[in-house]
Amino acid sequence: MKTVLITGANNGIGLETTKELLKNDYNVIAISKHINNLEEIKNSNLKFFPVNLTNPNEINDFFDKIIKEKQIDILINNAGRGIFKKSEDFSIEEWNSIISLNLTAPFYLTKLLLPEMKENKFGRIINIGSDADHIPEENASVYCASKYGLLGLTEAQRLELKKYNIQITTISPGRVDTCFNNKKKGDRPTALYDSDIARMILFILSQPDRCLIEQIKLSSIYE
Repeated sequence: MKTVLITGANNGIGLETTKELLKNDYNVIAISKHINNLEEIKNSNLKFFPVNLTNPNEINDFFDKIIKEKQIDILINNAGRGIFKKSEDFSIEEWNSIISLNLTAPFYLTKLLLPEMKENKFGRIINIGSDADHIPEENASVYCASKYGLLGLTEAQRLELKKYNIQITTISPGRVDTCFNNKKKGDRPTALYDSDIARMILFILSQPDRCLIEQIKLSSIYE
C-alpha cells in the first residue's frame, strides 16, 4: 500500500483528494494549517497534523517526528493562497506569504523527500498549479509569479528525476468551486469541482511507470 503526503488537506481540493485516496486504499498523511475537517474523517489509513508550511522550522519538526518513521511514496503539493490587487498595493510581507506557501514550500518538501525516493527508485510528485501558471491576469501578478515559478520548478526537476523513476506532474486547473480567495462553495456554479481535480490525481497515479504525464490543463466547459 502506497503512502501519500498531501498538503492543504483540510479544505477544497486537498480534502476531496484525501477522501478519494482513502477510498482507493492509499495510506494518507495529511497536513494543513487547520485540521478541523480532517478530524471528522474516520479511517485508520489517515494520519493528519497541523503544520504551517510557511514556517520551515515547523516543516523540519514534522519531518523529524513523523516522516522518518514512514516511507513516503507520493507527494501532492496542494496548499496555496492568493491575494489579488494591483502590484504597487502589495506589501513585501504579502509577497513573502504567497511565495513561501505556493513556491517555497513545494520546493522544500520535495527536497526533503527526494533522497529516500531516489534510494527506493520510486516517487510520484504532483504539484497543483493553476491556469495562472500560463495565462497572465490583471491584478494577479504575485499569484501568477508563484504559479509560473512552480511550473518552471516542476519542468526542470522532471529532467533531473526521471532517471530515478520519479515522476513529477503539474495539474493546472482553471477556476474551481472551493473556498479559495474567501469564496464559499457554491459561489462558482459554472467552475470545476474539487472532485474533478481529485479524479485527475487518481488518474495520474494509476498510470504505469512508462507513462509520464507532464502537465494537465483542465478547465470547465461552462466558462
